[in-house]
Amino acid sequence: MISTKWLVVEMVLVIKGLRGIKELRVDGRGTLNAEGRMALPAFYDMHFHPENAFTLRRTGENTSSTLQEAVAKWSKLRDLLSVEEIKDRMKKALLLELYHGVTHVRIHVDTCSKDLKSVKASVILKEEMKDLMDIQTVSFPEQSVFKCSNDFTYASQLTDIVGGKPDAEDDIETSIKHLSYVTMIAKKLGKNMDVHIDQDARRTRFAEYLLSFADMHLALSHMSSLHYEDDDYVRKITQMIRNKRASVISSPLTGVYLATEKGYPKGRGITRIRELMKEEINVCLGNDDTQNVFYPFGSGDILLSLFMAINMEQSFNADEWIPLVTYNSEKEFSTTSNPGKDFVILDASSMREQMSTLAPRFMVIRNGRIVAKTNREARLLIDGTSLDPVMLMRSLTG
Repeated sequence: MISTKWLVVEMVLVIKGLRGIKELRVDGRGTLNAEGRMALPAFYDMHFHPENAFTLRRTGENTSSTLQEAVAKWSKLRDLLSVEEIKDRMKKALLLELYHGVTHVRIHVDTCSKDLKSVKASVILKEEMKDLMDIQTVSFPEQSVFKCSNDFTYASQLTDIVGGKPDAEDDIETSIKHLSYVTMIAKKLGKNMDVHIDQDARRTRFAEYLLSFADMHLALSHMSSLHYEDDDYVRKITQMIRNKRASVISSPLTGVYLATEKGYPKGRGITRIRELMKEEINVCLGNDDTQNVFYPFGSGDILLSLFMAINMEQSFNADEWIPLVTYNSEKEFSTTSNPGKDFVILDASSMREQMSTLAPRFMVIRNGRIVAKTNREARLLIDGTSLDPVMLMRSLTG
């Protein structure tokens, strides 16, 4: 596991000290007093669907809390939206992610949207937001590559990465054909792949098949079914992932919400994150969905996903999990843009404090420029005395 010292000192060269930073050069205007707050490289969201963010009011609620109902309701709204409407929604959702410290994001865009409107909107938006955020786009066949009338090959030409969703097909045989088809396209285009795979309680094992023959870089998104597999199989698939140097991307918020069990006990809905980390698999996190029919809550804060992952995996040391939204994700994103220039200052002196308060970021800096900040004014007013609740907590934990 990478040390937090690398994250705070080497990646962010202008930061002085491991925990409490005192001053920081910003915008060439001298120094900024950070007053002992913790600084990190800016965050990555490695799995996000901004096109349907904040659409819950328009789609209606997911009464069954299932992926199937979510897809059905979203697809009805999706085809009513224009390219400009989709782009505008995407931009607003990504600006909220920026506010929370994300400067690199991988978005999956629905290739089943009418006339590829989602894909076209993402291409325009990527250029429009390049000064604020690095965006990678993935061609995502929400409702199958065979049932949609759109040309998936053309859609994949427009995106950075080729996606897939074998679970969208009606049977295992067609799902296998799906994987062969999208892999053929990726190879033809010379692109990497990021596939929604093994998403629920069914032990489909599509990841094993894909790993056995795909010769480009792979990211395996979700892999929730690994939670239900026996340990012998998990060891086998983990070895395959390691040999392939593939990444696993988990979305804990949506995964937990869409867990398919009807009754108790319920599965956790996420892959074996902690176990994969111990086996040195490159694991990353994504928000996936924000206030839509797939997941009804959220604000664009990737630390909510990190919070869920840490709790679901019963971890004590929050520092060990920072790489899932920084270093690990940087490796998967495969970019060296803005080294040492994108970072976030937490309104906390440690990751334990940040995970306890979930406070908004104190400041977000993109390419050396302040792009977001929060001025906190929290007080306890008791018997004529004004107390800072955060300082009160620090007095107890310090």
